[in-house]
Amino acid sequence: MSMSDCSHCWETPCICGWDFRNHSPERLEKYRELFAKIIVWKKAHPDAMFSEYGQPTEDDIAFGKAIGAIS
Repeated sequence: MSMSDCSHCWETPCICGWDFRNHSPERLEKYRELFAKIIVWKKAHPDAMFSEYGQPTEDDIAFGKAIGAIS
């Protein structure tokens, strides 16, 4: 993903899809798998409390483990 605003939707990260045009199908499938995990977790934990900065909350840690970002 781009580290700056998309030149079409001006969002960071891009929400219109333009910034993904040069990604391989394999990389896009990895994104799809990641977003599927995120959606499942967020639906199961609608009241999760996430930190903005600093010490991670219990929900930060549980979320990280669920998506495979932390072991």
